[in-house]
Amino acid sequence: PPGTLYRAELDEDSGFGSINQTSVTAQTQAQFSGLSINATYYARVAAINALGELSANVLLGSTVTLANIPLPLDSTFSAVAISSLTFQWAQNNNPYGSVYWAHISSYANFSPLAASSLTLWSQAGFDALTPNTSYYARVLARNHTGRDTAWTTLGSTMTRPAPALAADERGEGQGDR
Repeated sequence: PPGTLYRAELDEDSGFGSINQTSVTAQTQAQFSGLSINATYYARVAAINALGELSANVLLGSTVTLANIPLPLDSTFSAVAISSLTFQWAQNNNPYGSVYWAHISSYANFSPLAASSLTLWSQAGFDALTPNTSYYARVLARNHTGRDTAWTTLGSTMTRPAPALAADERGEGQGDR
C-alpha cells in the first residue's frame, strides 16, 4: 500500500548475526556498494507500515560478488627457458581461495591454446614448449561460483633457442670407423 517502506539487509552470515549493510527504500529493489570481493552475501527484506511497524523478514537467498580482474605486473615473465616459461600477475585484492585460469598460446588470438592452468596462486608455469617460439599469456579470475572475469592479456615472450649441436653430436665427422 502507499506509504510502505522496505528494509533490505545484506550479510555475509546466513544467520544475519552482524548485518553488513541496510537500505530503507520505498522501491521494491535496493542497491548496495562497497561489498567484499568474491564473497557470499545473504539478503532479507521486511516491510515497514505507515505506523513504523516491521513485518517478519522474508529471506531472499544469496548471491556471490565477482572476483576482480587480475592485473599485469611490470615483469610478467619470471622464468623463461628452452622449453618452459612461468608468468605472473597481480591478484588485484582477490581474497585467498580465488581461482585463476592462465592460458598460453603461440597465437595472439589464443587459438589454438598451447596449454592452460587453473591455480590458486598468482603465477603459472608451463613446460614441454617448443624452443625459440613466441608465446602469449593471459589470465582471468574466477569467483567461487565459477563466474569468470574478463581476460587480462599479459604480453608475450619467446622461449630460448635450443643449443646448437657440435658436429660429433650430429653424427658428422665420424669417418668410416
